[in-house]
Amino acid sequence: MTKIEKRTNLRIAAVAAFFSGLASSTTQTIWQPFVLSFGLPVSTVGLLETLGSFKGIVTSLLYPVSGWLADKKGRKPVIMVGTLSLALAFGLYLLAGITGEGWLLFPGVIFMGISFTADPAFNAFVAESAHASQRGAAFSAIMVASTTPVIFLSILGGLAVDRWGFTPIYALTTVLLGIRLMLISGGIRETLTTAAETGLSAPVWDTLRSLIPPKRLRGFYLATALDSFVWGLGFHLLFAMLRVEHGFTAFQFGMMICTRALVVALTQMPMGRIVDRYGYKAMLVASEVVGFVVLVGLLFSESFLAFTFFHALFGLSISTWVPAQLSLQTNSVPEKERGRTMGGLAAFRGLIGASGPLVGGLIYDHYGYHAAILANLVGLLVPLALFIFAVKNTPPAEEGRTG
Repeated sequence: MTKIEKRTNLRIAAVAAFFSGLASSTTQTIWQPFVLSFGLPVSTVGLLETLGSFKGIVTSLLYPVSGWLADKKGRKPVIMVGTLSLALAFGLYLLAGITGEGWLLFPGVIFMGISFTADPAFNAFVAESAHASQRGAAFSAIMVASTTPVIFLSILGGLAVDRWGFTPIYALTTVLLGIRLMLISGGIRETLTTAAETGLSAPVWDTLRSLIPPKRLRGFYLATALDSFVWGLGFHLLFAMLRVEHGFTAFQFGMMICTRALVVALTQMPMGRIVDRYGYKAMLVASEVVGFVVLVGLLFSESFLAFTFFHALFGLSISTWVPAQLSLQTNSVPEKERGRTMGGLAAFRGLIGASGPLVGGLIYDHYGYHAAILANLVGLLVPLALFIFAVKNTPPAEEGRTG
């Protein structure tokens, strides 16, 4: 690919991420309250998250297969299937809202889980459209594009839900995702230059093989997997718990989402450049330390203002985490194995971490809010220790190997 084609890919990826941000700007605000509106307990919210969230069982089981397809057939087809699945998921949520049939949430989260399997392909696509020494900045730019709409629209979405209900939001989201699908279909150029040389049995074999962490990344695999589990115990269910405990409205959740997104947008690009210059490990540790402070704050918060402050502070944990872990992954493997390896890591992380929200929901139903947050807080010490002692900085791979 020429430099012009690569720059065009990154621009279109940023626009596609912007449309994803438009879609998520309101749905982040309302998803857990939407589930509770059917009269379901917080543990059911946890079950749905365990099944079909971006770290859920469905996603985790399919990640290696999608990674193999991305390495064999290309990044673009997998990205398109993921976007289509996401639109179908929101269409089912819309139908559930219209009919009042809560069971439709379950096939909806299945399609949601399928949609997240395109993430390794999209991340590989972004990495291959940027020079190896600039990938942290590239990932940060994509993150900013997806976060910016959240800053401006999450509050409006919350107000809209409080006034008109959930259904119009899901209708608008489905339309936006259709536009994103057309943009990807007609705009991006395939980045895979060397397809993986594998036979028909490769998906099964590669699925099993990709779950075995490469020796150089074992500490990283284990740390991120345990991180996924412990965050599911408390923080991942925060809005559902606050809805039950304090009766927060969609507008208030929109305020919390907005402030967090603002912090991410303001800090993402500088953090990406810091990763490119100084390496990954320090930023991963910093992300967990910030997260620890956030959980301590949430444990003792009582007012909406306090919850909003610590939820916003979590944005700094996100902006340090995303470019560091994605750059470490993409710079650690050659191009033709990148999709499979990233899919394998996502599957490994998801299979260990998927049960976190379900366990957290059960803890909340039986022991309450403080028990769920405390479990998250204490559990976080384990991945933090692993990032400090078992993860090493991985230097950028040679451009000849990484594309």
